[in-house]
Amino acid sequence: MKPARLTIVLLSALIGLFTACASDFNSNDLVQKIQLDKNIQNFTFGYKQLYYQVEDSVGWAKVWDAQDTIVREGKYVKFRSNRIWYEMTESPTGYRARQPYPGWERRIDSIDWETNIMVLEGRRRVKVEIPAADVVLGGDSVRIAIIHTTGPAFDWNFSDYKPHPDQLLLTIAGNDTMPIVLDMESIGPVNRQTVFRVGKQEYVLRYISEDYSYVVIERLQDGRGLALTAELDLTYKQAPVKDLEGNLTSIKRTPGKELVLYFWGGFYGEERLLLLDSLYQAAPPERREAFDLVAISRFSQGDVIKDLVEREDIAIPIYLGTEKTCLRLNCTGYLPYAVRVNARGRITSFHTWGSVVEGMLEEGDGEEEVR
Repeated sequence: MKPARLTIVLLSALIGLFTACASDFNSNDLVQKIQLDKNIQNFTFGYKQLYYQVEDSVGWAKVWDAQDTIVREGKYVKFRSNRIWYEMTESPTGYRARQPYPGWERRIDSIDWETNIMVLEGRRRVKVEIPAADVVLGGDSVRIAIIHTTGPAFDWNFSDYKPHPDQLLLTIAGNDTMPIVLDMESIGPVNRQTVFRVGKQEYVLRYISEDYSYVVIERLQDGRGLALTAELDLTYKQAPVKDLEGNLTSIKRTPGKELVLYFWGGFYGEERLLLLDSLYQAAPPERREAFDLVAISRFSQGDVIKDLVEREDIAIPIYLGTEKTCLRLNCTGYLPYAVRVNARGRITSFHTWGSVVEGMLEEGDGEEEVR
């Protein structure tokens, strides 16, 4: 067969295969088209950007006029004046710098809190769209979403914008707002073979529409041995931890009773823990018995916590987190928060805000809120 003819045949075959995945999915019970008719808002930081800008133009002119070397690369300028190197970035309102120079003053740019942004490695901030859908996969009600980068968070930046690969996100059904951390097990980059697992069943992401309005997935009959991009398991497994003596143990649940794993640490961590414990000790017995509550320290050492427990007479059982504690629990650094497990052993929330747990002891309702 001639090379040109062979190329046409191969191209036709590829188009046919692609079309089969994208449009004829109804002919295959394993293939499912999912309309992404919902959205997720990322809870994050980084809505302000510090920079320095020329204020004393006369003083800065002396520095500029004394330059002996200058390098320009697009919007970036680097020059030497009086044996000191200066670096600047051109913005819509003039040059800006990361550090103060003679004649420069500190300024802050900010963007609207409703803008959906994500913080990447190196504190790079980008705008994202996160179209999502609630769907039942293998008997589990989950939310599947695609994190799509749309541009830089700010109109200007100290570095060039580089698109970030699309990410597949799995979470609890109905979860409209969450803190997204890219090293969670429920998140992973979309690639040529995006395999993910929900419960015990593996799926492959076959297609994402150009406008991100729907995705096509296929349930794999045998996905064993394939590398997983993301996974989500809503069945609670005993979380491995250490007791305050440093001994390995695990947090078991009481059948028929809700379990709340309260993760704490960081700034004001001890303060919030003591507040929660005071509410716990003051709550009537029937409210305390409504669910099991344990606290897990993300950072502090056993001796420090033992001293705290004895000094403050803390009644909430406290454990130390290990490298394996967060497996399947999708921990984040936004502390304090709680993982909630219902009476049937199903995880109903991977990130319930600490204020909600406090409300469970105050009011007994546990309604979600963000603080």
